[in-house]
Amino acid sequence: MIEKRKNIFQYIWEYPQYSMLALIAVWSFYYFFYGYVLSVNDGFGYDGNYYGTTAKKFYQQVFGGELTFYRIQRIFPSFIMSCLLTILNLPKENYYVVKLWQIYHMVLLQVCVLIWIRIANMYRLDLRYIWLGFFLGFVNFANVMVTFWYPVLTDLTAFTLGFLLLYFHLKNNLTGKIFISILGALTWPSFMYYGILMIIFPMSSNIVFTEKFEKNKINILAFLIPLPFLALSSYYIYKYMALGQLFPYVKKAVPFIDSMLFIAAVLNYIFMVYIFRIFLPSFNFSKYFQFAKNLISGIKLKHVLISAVMYAIVFIPLKYLSNPEAGGQSSSFMKVFYCISLYSTLKPLGYVLVAITCYGPLFILMYFFMHKYKDIIESFGFGVLVSFIITVLLMFTSETRLVSNFIPFILLFTILVLKEMNMSSRLFGVLIVFSFILSKMYISLDGIPIESQSAYDFPNQLAFMNTFTFSNLAYYIQLPIIGLMSVIVIYLGRKDIQASMNLKNN
Repeated sequence: MIEKRKNIFQYIWEYPQYSMLALIAVWSFYYFFYGYVLSVNDGFGYDGNYYGTTAKKFYQQVFGGELTFYRIQRIFPSFIMSCLLTILNLPKENYYVVKLWQIYHMVLLQVCVLIWIRIANMYRLDLRYIWLGFFLGFVNFANVMVTFWYPVLTDLTAFTLGFLLLYFHLKNNLTGKIFISILGALTWPSFMYYGILMIIFPMSSNIVFTEKFEKNKINILAFLIPLPFLALSSYYIYKYMALGQLFPYVKKAVPFIDSMLFIAAVLNYIFMVYIFRIFLPSFNFSKYFQFAKNLISGIKLKHVLISAVMYAIVFIPLKYLSNPEAGGQSSSFMKVFYCISLYSTLKPLGYVLVAITCYGPLFILMYFFMHKYKDIIESFGFGVLVSFIITVLLMFTSETRLVSNFIPFILLFTILVLKEMNMSSRLFGVLIVFSFILSKMYISLDGIPIESQSAYDFPNQLAFMNTFTFSNLAYYIQLPIIGLMSVIVIYLGRKDIQASMNLKNN
């Protein structure tokens, strides 16, 4: 009996392409029959109420001027649901839309696994890195719980399209990147811009990073670029502290720690400087000019024209079909700028806690070993480097789901960093355990949210402490737990780095 069980585990370990698909199917069907869905708007939730309604009334919503420009950029998943409801001849009722969306998410997760296996084979990753990629990328609160508890969202579709964009970028498949960028533009507002960056700057654009930069030279731009964020946050914090005026972005009572607002703003500035010092070349402005010249000289006019045409054929019709008076959330560059500057000041480094709570130890590794990512990210080309910087800045909004489309890239970067570090079995085991703990898949979300109770109180916080909506109490609970996890991961990671360096020196 023991020998048979051992063989089963060996089979699971040695054939991840089948085992991972099976694990996702088992969890998905378990949740489908026994899991809980949030009760708000009869299972559609908050933002999901727009996407679910569009799935039921697609033609009327899209062509009847019932969607804002922000909402119409997320119609692709609703279109799929609308088609499936029609093909399967299911009633266009909330229950069927929710259940169908859960099955759709199961299929998407399995598609992502298949892409992950193919990418892992491209890099000849051994089994422990393939399995760790599965746990870091899939066994987290966002993909294990929110995906099924709050299914009527476009996040997982963006995550899947992000995997496809990564795969086509690695294969230098221009047609694939164009197709996925168009679908992404109809799923996730920022997706098209990532796609354009990777079309104009393919993998070969990494040639601009071949020149060695001056490591000891002060990078003035690294200090200048974050200054507008610090200035804006300081201005509104001053108005709040001195004049009692609420921040303009606070439309509802978002809990924050008054006495630490300025400290949080300064910490944000320091961290942004740290990021830009790592990823911006450190040399004088004459060499910046040469760097830009080399970069521009490598751009193909065909790729620029393709990007311009692609942008026009997607956004001109969407702009024409949208209705600014339709109601619902809107977005703009200035709004994103405000959110980056201000949401990040609610609690010191709160966006770091939120990212780890939402996506697990993947972000412990990224935040605390970011200097190890530089060379790997540059090897993907200038477009991916810029996309990474944009992503890290967006994460200051304390809503990690905003970068769902780029999580597959961060996952691959992290696995390659761990491979370079020659990850030990101890770190491997710790990351697996922490992934499971932070996934919270063992917590029942039955009856959550309790609509008579604030989202900032427990038990509602079990579901909402993964974005800027987390309460001060949730912050104080998460801080020591995630702090301890981070210390353990950093300690083991540094030991692996040292061991790897010693091995190379010998």
